[in-house]
Amino acid sequence: MNADMDGASPKKDFSKEMEKFKHVQFVIPDINCVPRGKVFSGRFKHKVAEEGFDIGNAVCMMGPRGDFTTGISRFLGNNWPNHPSRPCIETLTPWPWVGEEGRRTGNVLCDLCHPDGSPDLTSPRQLLRAQVDALREKHGLIIKSAFEYEFFVCKEDSLEPLGRQSLQCWDMRLWWEHEELFNGLYDVLENVGVEVSSLMPELPQGQWEITTEPIEGLRGGDTGFYVKNAVKGYFSTRGYHATFMSKPTTRGPVNGMHLNHSLWRPRQSGDGEDNVFLGCHVEDSQDQEGARQGHDTATEGDLSTTARHWTAGLLTHAPALCALLCPTVNCYRRLHSLCTPTHNTWGPDDRFAMIRARSSPGNAFLENRLPSSAVNPYLALAATVAAGMDGLNRKLQCPPPRYPTESSFSAKLEGVTSGTLPRDTTLSSKQSDITEGPQQKPEGTTQGQELPRSLAEALVALETDQELRALLGDRFVDCYVTVRRDVEVKACEEASLDTKDEELAFERKLCFNAL
Repeated sequence: MNADMDGASPKKDFSKEMEKFKHVQFVIPDINCVPRGKVFSGRFKHKVAEEGFDIGNAVCMMGPRGDFTTGISRFLGNNWPNHPSRPCIETLTPWPWVGEEGRRTGNVLCDLCHPDGSPDLTSPRQLLRAQVDALREKHGLIIKSAFEYEFFVCKEDSLEPLGRQSLQCWDMRLWWEHEELFNGLYDVLENVGVEVSSLMPELPQGQWEITTEPIEGLRGGDTGFYVKNAVKGYFSTRGYHATFMSKPTTRGPVNGMHLNHSLWRPRQSGDGEDNVFLGCHVEDSQDQEGARQGHDTATEGDLSTTARHWTAGLLTHAPALCALLCPTVNCYRRLHSLCTPTHNTWGPDDRFAMIRARSSPGNAFLENRLPSSAVNPYLALAATVAAGMDGLNRKLQCPPPRYPTESSFSAKLEGVTSGTLPRDTTLSSKQSDITEGPQQKPEGTTQGQELPRSLAEALVALETDQELRALLGDRFVDCYVTVRRDVEVKACEEASLDTKDEELAFERKLCFNAL
């Protein structure tokens, strides 16, 4: 049995807990956040909980629909042998939309390992665990994260959205009309252990947003996994289809995922933790306990030096991060459009920047607005930690914040007043949404670089980003790039599609149901 320190809960008799379920599925989240694994019943579920099970070592490296590419044989072996999977029994949770009373189904998250028992880092969950451990070991820091997930809900036999045929942002009348449906969703999420802080209708018709409470380390990735699968599973039992595909329809929503996160340092006294993103936190103090009431060079309420180094890491690696945080061809219909990043910029409470810095008395966090809702939450966190840690390791200097221009703001909002989103809100590559601040940009971190406009471009950036490769591992990066390139990019290029509508229909075929 694999003891999961980050997923630990008060000690239970899990043998008794498993008896509550007729079936237990033991799953490994793949790079698309699809749960892949096996179902066991009776005495076999107990045996597997103790001993684990074997599964093909390519289980995490597939396209959204389960497509394989032989290109990964260079990294995984020509025979694709079985690798052991170790259950994290502490993650046992109901899967309430599967089965019925008397035949309930439970779910256990598992970690893919090499035959010698070491972590197989082609597993997104194992990769996140490695990054979280490195952050703690090298810097003595803990990451806490919360997700804002946007998703599109439509009738199961059509693309007719759940909601009104108009813009619906924050319109509580939609909640009144569908209260029973969304109360049921709240119940399902609560049953799988997700603490939902809010749910609301978003701007376009059919789009909804769930936000979660901050949670520590590896459990942040688990929370994202539960949200995505619970939302899809629940709506499928109610006559609807929910998708986290970035842009499912021509005139419909673009679905993003905002990753809110902060870093914390445990106090030596053991009586709590301090948020090291706060400007009032002392950096590199010889006596953290005695210096907690002091200040660093930042002003009260501003971001700390640690937060600025971390932000610089995210900006520096932004092109490569796109490949992981915007993982499908379809994702690039979202970037460079309304309320989404166009450049690697940051700014205080800035919805149009890539990194939105949020601070208030006693609290500070960063909102990474780059990810698409199609992202795997384990990879979103792992990549964010890796890039941020590079900023800490090399003490990268953060450039001044973004200064939006009135013309760029108007360009992004143009055409939205009619009640439906425009067909194409993409800015031209010649339009810049920033102006330089009064300070000169520090050497070593470039802000204002345009983000990739295609998955193919982003994959090259990831492939050639040596610092990020070193932190994530060559084997993971090479496998990931090969799968995305062979299964998605080539498929779209070879489809011979003549119009944007045909392209989008083909992308729906690849992603709509799977994501």
